[in-house]
Amino acid sequence: LLLLTIMERQASLLTRLLEFPPIAYLGKISYGVYLYHVLFIGTGPAGALVKSVPLSIVLFMGLSIASYELYEKSILRLKEHFH
Repeated sequence: LLLLTIMERQASLLTRLLEFPPIAYLGKISYGVYLYHVLFIGTGPAGALVKSVPLSIVLFMGLSIASYELYEKSILRLKEHFH
């Protein structure tokens, strides 16, 4: 229902919120957040590499941004050659 609402009401507050540049950028780096958060947020038997939650967030977000900017963007550009 949420996706249908977004599709049908492009001028809605929710759509504008999702298009807000920091939120849109978070969507772009979300794969890196998914991959790297596990290194710094200890949910498994090994625990976290860093015990400070705020520092962990800064580190996995920084790593996610670096991964997107230095690696993922170039891979995503390759998609243009295979359409």
